[in-house]
Amino acid sequence: MPKTLSFSSLTGTVCRRGKSALRWRRIRQAFAIGFSRQLSTVRTFRKAARRPKPGEVFAVSQDRDNRTFGLEPCLGPADTASACTVSDWLYLHDLDVAVVKDIASACFAETLRDVPKQFSGCGTDKRRVAEIGSLQDGLKQFIVPAFTAEFGHRYDIAGLLSRVQFEQSARNRDGRPSPVDRGEEFRPVVSLNWNGQVADLIALAHESAHIVQLALSRHDPMPPVARETCAFLGELLLLRYLQAQAPDLFGALCRVWSIENGGYLVEDFDLLWAALADLDTPYRYNLNYPLARLTAAYLFDQQAFSLTVLFESGSRAMRFLPVDEMARQTDAIHNSLPSLPDPEDEPLCLKHYRSVGAAALLDLETNSSQAGLGLREYFTDITTHLKDGTVLIWLSRDRAPMGYATWSGTPDREPPLTLHAVAPFGGHAKLHYLLERRHGARAPGHQLAEEIQVW
Repeated sequence: MPKTLSFSSLTGTVCRRGKSALRWRRIRQAFAIGFSRQLSTVRTFRKAARRPKPGEVFAVSQDRDNRTFGLEPCLGPADTASACTVSDWLYLHDLDVAVVKDIASACFAETLRDVPKQFSGCGTDKRRVAEIGSLQDGLKQFIVPAFTAEFGHRYDIAGLLSRVQFEQSARNRDGRPSPVDRGEEFRPVVSLNWNGQVADLIALAHESAHIVQLALSRHDPMPPVARETCAFLGELLLLRYLQAQAPDLFGALCRVWSIENGGYLVEDFDLLWAALADLDTPYRYNLNYPLARLTAAYLFDQQAFSLTVLFESGSRAMRFLPVDEMARQTDAIHNSLPSLPDPEDEPLCLKHYRSVGAAALLDLETNSSQAGLGLREYFTDITTHLKDGTVLIWLSRDRAPMGYATWSGTPDREPPLTLHAVAPFGGHAKLHYLLERRHGARAPGHQLAEEIQVW
């Protein structure tokens, strides 16, 4: 057997879920709708259109507990932006790592929808349309009526968007399309290259939603995930309007939107997943897109939810995002892994082999970085942790593997450093709880839930 052979190369259909499954589903979809050649061009345009200047990344605001987000390094010039970390990003949004990982797991397992139900067939229509016309044509014919249908009962959307000063992106110092908030007393600016294409119309809806959100919140700075959620909701409002009023244009726009959806939920989710493994990783604005994209799709399906309330919420916006509810979608993930026998009935060496097998299956289900290791390296790593007592395998009530974690056994570190943790079927919070109990961080008297067992 070649030394370079990895566990992931042996998966076949074992890795039915995970990032690789989602990745290949998106790639197949791209080719199926005859849009694969445009993937790179559209994705490059959207990355440029969505990324604000580093100095605009974090705005000083207050969370639900009136806690000030004093992330000064992120408010400085571009050369100081690297001082912001993933830990800062989590703090700013009042997010827990376990919750973000569970949302990712639900997305990878497809128990959390990434496309609103009314657009479930989005991307399959192959009809084409001519150029849309000028930017003002796109704004007046499509964006304004789409947004007015949602917000027009309280706000003059046509008046709000008529104040926007549109400029070509090339005129900006960094050349990137973006909205610029200059305060209530001045006209907002949107820098955007307009070529009359479908992708331009989606970008116009996105940036216009930013402007509407700023106006409705009276320029109260909104955390980036919430801000991008509003912008993605603007795209969905446009889709809903076109579905009813311009079916041909809806089909063409839906194809581009589907391709972009795959980019946000593959490329950027890969970036986010890797960043969560090391909270000292430098912050990048792309980390906001996966959560914002999923949250927008989830909220769009909630008919009782008021988008107006969200757009008006400003710095309080995170309390309106159903991140905990989205994380609970992991409850619907089916665990197909085999149950482990009672270890009391087996010799120690066989238990160790079963432990290696359980860890390998969990890594394959997650498509984690460990799954790409060579067989010899992987086996040595796990057995070393087993020997040192620095591995924990979490089992369900029927003794099926649910997740596992390894940590550093360095005696002078308190608490120990978690090296690797996966829970492909959700429950990252439970796995973290088990680690705290194992390390003694929890106070005596806390009882493990009945369904939580440790191998």
